[in-house]
Amino acid sequence: MMRYYIGAILVGAFLVAVGIAGARRRAVWNPIPQDITCAQLAADGFGSNSHVRLSDFYLCDFAYVYEEKLTVWQKAWVPVVPKGGAIHLAAEKALESDGRNEILLPGRDIKIIVLLPDARRPEDIERAGAQEVIQGTVSNAARVFDRQTKNLMEESYPGLDYNNCYLLTAGAKATSEKQNTLTTIAGIFIAVVGAILSLREWKKGREDEWQSVGPARP
Repeated sequence: MMRYYIGAILVGAFLVAVGIAGARRRAVWNPIPQDITCAQLAADGFGSNSHVRLSDFYLCDFAYVYEEKLTVWQKAWVPVVPKGGAIHLAAEKALESDGRNEILLPGRDIKIIVLLPDARRPEDIERAGAQEVIQGTVSNAARVFDRQTKNLMEESYPGLDYNNCYLLTAGAKATSEKQNTLTTIAGIFIAVVGAILSLREWKKGREDEWQSVGPARP
């Protein structure tokens, strides 16, 4: 039983962490998105509002990374660069000469990656690239990517600097203040109950151990 109680403590701690992280994201998120260009976001960040409508971008559909389960796409990460910039012009030139495989995108040049959670096929990426704007929520990539995703990104984009890279999750909205509060409270409750039951189980085990020893015989 002890392992279940310890599991409850871990689950509770996880929920508390999720609630606190959600509250932090909510603090810099406004229901009204700000209009920002790709160049502005790459250079200056999102400021006090992480809810953005990104414009003047070029979606690098020649260098995307996707996650799949049972041969079905679950999501895709696609770098974006300023429209009209050096990388965009070089990519367009290479594509015109059918040199798609010759296009290079060094990791150090990537400042923004767009996460398309609904991408199920390459056509979905092309459709996103054809849009005038991409609306979603921006986060610091270093705080969002888990270890598995980081390894995948490092293999695909050698030299990528997470601390100077933003992740724009298309269509994402911040969780509500009420939801963050309830998640945090639920986590605290589960963790406390788990801790109390763990302590009770530990005391019971010590008592049983003491009783099994019995009184000393003369």
